[in-house]
Amino acid sequence: MSQTAPVLPPPAQTAPAAAAPTSRLTAGWWLREGALHLVLLVVVALATLLGANSHSPIVVDAAFRPERVFTGFDRVETNATFTYRWTFGAGTICYEQLGFAPRQIVRVTLLGDGSNAIGVEQVQLAIDGQPLATARVRPPVEHIQLLVDGVKRTGEQFCITLTSDVAPALAASGTDRRLVGVPFEQLVLLPATGITLPTPRQLGLNLVAAAVLFWALRGLRLPLLGAWAMVLIGALAIGAGVYAGMLTPGPQATRNLGPTTNLLLLWVLAGAVGVWGGQRLLHAPPAWIARYDRQLVYDLLLMLLWSVVLWGSVRLLQIGYGHRGAWPLKSQVWVQITPWLGLAVAIGAAWIALVLRGLQQSTRAWRWWGVVWLGALVLPVLVKVGTRGWDTLFWTFRDNPSDYIVDVPRVSDPISFLGQYVAISPTLAWHNANHPPGSVLLLWGVAQVFGAGPYIGSYAAIVLSSTLVLAAWWLGLHMGGLRLALLAAALMTVMPGHMIYSVTAMDGLFNGLNALALVAFFVALERPTQLWRGVLAGSLIALAFMFTYATTQLVFFGVVVAGLALWRGQAVGSVLRQGAVVGAVFIGWYVLLYLGTGFNMIDAVLQGKANNARLLSADPSAAPPTLMGFPPLDHYVQFVGLNIVPFLWYLAPWGLAALTPIVVQAGQRLRQRGPLTATDTLALALLGLLLGMWLSGLFVREVERIWGFVYAPAAVLIGLHIWQGATQRVRLWRAGLWLGLFFGQAVVMRIILYTFW
Repeated sequence: MSQTAPVLPPPAQTAPAAAAPTSRLTAGWWLREGALHLVLLVVVALATLLGANSHSPIVVDAAFRPERVFTGFDRVETNATFTYRWTFGAGTICYEQLGFAPRQIVRVTLLGDGSNAIGVEQVQLAIDGQPLATARVRPPVEHIQLLVDGVKRTGEQFCITLTSDVAPALAASGTDRRLVGVPFEQLVLLPATGITLPTPRQLGLNLVAAAVLFWALRGLRLPLLGAWAMVLIGALAIGAGVYAGMLTPGPQATRNLGPTTNLLLLWVLAGAVGVWGGQRLLHAPPAWIARYDRQLVYDLLLMLLWSVVLWGSVRLLQIGYGHRGAWPLKSQVWVQITPWLGLAVAIGAAWIALVLRGLQQSTRAWRWWGVVWLGALVLPVLVKVGTRGWDTLFWTFRDNPSDYIVDVPRVSDPISFLGQYVAISPTLAWHNANHPPGSVLLLWGVAQVFGAGPYIGSYAAIVLSSTLVLAAWWLGLHMGGLRLALLAAALMTVMPGHMIYSVTAMDGLFNGLNALALVAFFVALERPTQLWRGVLAGSLIALAFMFTYATTQLVFFGVVVAGLALWRGQAVGSVLRQGAVVGAVFIGWYVLLYLGTGFNMIDAVLQGKANNARLLSADPSAAPPTLMGFPPLDHYVQFVGLNIVPFLWYLAPWGLAALTPIVVQAGQRLRQRGPLTATDTLALALLGLLLGMWLSGLFVREVERIWGFVYAPAAVLIGLHIWQGATQRVRLWRAGLWLGLFFGQAVVMRIILYTFW
């Protein structure tokens, strides 16, 4: 590494070898802790009570998700006016953790035209198995409204059962031979009077979740009162939001809170073990450690800890949601191998050896970039062919009716296509309908130059996916010179995120462009700030945004980088100027595009969101186009847990073991108001980016692929951690270890997991 590289010192040098500090838990400490926890739990209980007494109606229509609330119902159907479900004679709708209300208004809407057409004219209603009323079902639509008073609930679910005679649906359609009862359209629940009490499970889980979150924030070394206030204010905000109808709890908020709370508790315990073990090893290391490389021992112990955390996280989620296999990773367990895998592994090992040779030199940068780039192109292909076979390289573009290449024949010329894109996007293939037009236009251009078809398109996608490795090279070159550039790019090449999703998915290109935009913005705000860097950053962000709306998430990274630039003493005017240049260039490109073609990116974003909602919903009229919208709490709580674990698996225990000390040290310097380095800025900005994307609630799984642009800057930080040691031999040995681990992980994942890509 060049002398300008911010190389981290080994742990043995980060703290004096003194006796571990001791502390006694005094009566005052217990009194303070007890008071804070008591107030917190009381406030959470009050917030839960407040949310349970929301006067906003709970509406369960025929297209309601998740479908597990329905038992004894057929699929969703639509006619010219309504969306509905037929019962099979006894249909039950159960809404979980509704709370206990002394009086409840229940309104059920049935389609009388449909039931009368088959001779079914009445329905019996029961609450939690207790008969309540019998009502006629009259055409055209029957609204049955009941005041439920004094019915004793038998469980924590509110269940209403509709029982009727059944008849062949043949009389209604002329061809349908099902035996059905009544067509259900909607259920509305609204408490009438009195105080609704939350269910014990809901209250208990909320209390546990708040306590665990409080401990987690304290484990991150936030100020005591700050962590306490965050949880307290958050609980009150959620309770008030549900009460006012601004937030929707959803039918599975409590069900989903359990696995997510268990996940957070595991992380808190692992963090406590890591802190305790780290302090013991730093202040009073066992004698046996002296016989080995201390830095390597620490790294291996961190790998072990992260392995336990990741495996434990997967199992907790699988148990909580009733899944098996590779879930929640977006893949299936499907073991496959071909005789060519041995050749792929041998070539990969030879390539790693060549990279290690390059790390011993410090010249001929472009030659070593060629070595890395060749590996980025060839190794993912060889490993996929060696496990899944040659033909699988083309499955995505050839066999997927939802892929980008499907609509290439619809491009007569790019200018008119752009002008009509918003209007025609609802009729395009799924991926084009909910993405900007960059992909289909690029593939059209490839077809004009090299020829049309899925095979040429697949080769183009593989080549263009190498932009992710280019981003790692560029950032490494900026942060530490040629050796770091070579190591970071080599790591990026063998990381599973590149080895799997570069063959063959357009997401490889998306992530490469987003990573280049991220690096450009980071470099634009580094000293000395230069105007052309801001112009380049704005242009790359605009280019990436033409391919994926995930580019919007770079705002989290940009805010942290700009804030830390000011923290590091950079002039306010300089930071604001660069930010203004980036924004002006970004907007300028789209203004020019609108003037030249009529393409309006704002309309495209809104229409893409509407297209995606309609494609995901059984009701074609659902989900009006809105730019921002907070999801139901049960959806949010579920995917907060499900999203982060697969992404961390792609970073791997060894990647996380290298990132952990860098992020921890950067956080310590920030908390101690010490001077921050470029490495600290990158680490904290990357952490801010991940937290922003993770907690935004905007993603529904597949984040190991969508967030793949994070792997490039992460590879640079991992490279910085790897390139430590007293001698060149130790540093090369460490580099070989990490490269081998990542490559081995990618090969094993290809053998075991089927990801379609």
